[in-house]
Amino acid sequence: MDSELPSWNWSEGPVDRQSDHFEIYYGDASTDPDEWTLVALVGRSANGMFVFESLVDNAEPENSAMIITVEKELNFYIVEKREPDPWHYLRYHCGTSANIYSKVHWSFHARQPSALPSEE
Repeated sequence: MDSELPSWNWSEGPVDRQSDHFEIYYGDASTDPDEWTLVALVGRSANGMFVFESLVDNAEPENSAMIITVEKELNFYIVEKREPDPWHYLRYHCGTSANIYSKVHWSFHARQPSALPSEE
């Protein structure tokens, strides 16, 4: 019963790079990944929803197709796909061939452990 699944969404805002997050790159799969553009970060907000932080200038015309494509993927995986846990699914998606051969490439980054307390 689809109606019993939680309704997920995303909004724009800052993403904490010290917490679990995704980096979203844009580029042709046939090129070196070092040539891909880091377009955005995706994290979670305090209420568990998704936060999208664009890292490119949305006002620049050369970025419009890239931003539209990334936002379509964001909507697909978080809202339209209706996964019970889109965060978990996106972590899975990072390792799929679909992620490699797409123009939009997701990369998961786990929370950075805090420094161990020093011994005195």
